[in-house]
This record gives sequence, C-alpha cells and structure tokens, in this order.
Amino acid sequence: FYHQEFPIIDYEPIKENKNRITSFVHLLPKSEVFKTYKEMLPEYDFKAYGASTPNNWLSKLTNIYKEMQDSTFGWNIKPHGDGFGHIWHYWFMLGRPIITNFNDYRDKLGGILFKHKETGIDLVQASMEENVKLIKELNNVEMINNMCLNSRKAFEDNVNFDNEFVEIKKFLNRL
Repeated sequence: FYHQEFPIIDYEPIKENKNRITSFVHLLPKSEVFKTYKEMLPEYDFKAYGASTPNNWLSKLTNIYKEMQDSTFGWNIKPHGDGFGHIWHYWFMLGRPIITNFNDYRDKLGGILFKHKETGIDLVQASMEENVKLIKELNNVEMINNMCLNSRKAFEDNVNFDNEFVEIKKFLNRL
C-alpha cells in the first residue's frame, strides 16, 4: 500500500486562537453552506483558497502549510472526491481539525483519519445551529489544541512514508 508522499513538517500547536476557518478545495463545493456558517460565526475569519474561490489560490506548498497552521479549523467539503485528498491529509499532518461532511470521505482512504469531535466536526451529525454552538464551545486554545493533537496523532498512526517505501521495495524485489 502506498500514500502519495508530500513534505512533512513538525507539529506546531496553536499559540493563540486566531479564529480562522479555511478551505483549500477548488471551486468551494457547497459554497452556500460555507457562506451560511460564515454568517452564523462572525467571530471567525473565513477564507477559501483555490480555483474560483473568494481568496484565489496560493502558489507554494510552504504558503499553504503556513495558512493552514494559522487556521483554527480546516473546512473540507468535497463531494465526489477520490478519497485520498492531499489537502485532507495536510490538515491532519499539520494537526488541524477539520469541519467536513464526512460522507465525502467515509470508506475512502482519508476516512480513517477522521473521528467526529476528536479530529474534527462532521456537519451531518447535528443541525447547523448545534454545529455552530459546538464550534463556539471549542473556541479556546486548550480545547482546540486537544483536537489538534488528536489530528496529528491520527496522521502519525496511519501514514508512514518510510515504512511504505520499505514494503513497496520488498514487493518490487519479489517481482
């Protein structure tokens, strides 16, 4: 088994709650949901990067990682995706919980990383009002850093490029 590799950087906890929710999904699927949450959570700065999104796109992976680290939550709604999700995996690698419709990743490769209320928030688990209340309740550094650590741990427990390399090498040597 093989995860497509990408650069891994050290985990950095949130030093202060920056109150930012950020998306990196092109075209911002379900943009009406994003806009509604933005209106219901005025204490948060909502950003959306990617093709045809309000904040356009960022050109370098280091810029993407920096913006993710400066976020409190990742917004990752991507219906009909392949289920790997570089952006999805980046959020977990950086240790940032995500707000998602988990049905987009259920039973797909990235799904193993997600646990509702531990590594993120599954919007289909509750009403919009209840989700807004939960996001507001998590608006303190200690609580959000607990979710951040859970997210990074989920990544570390499930993705190891070095071990995958060894296993692939064994497989190729048997051909």
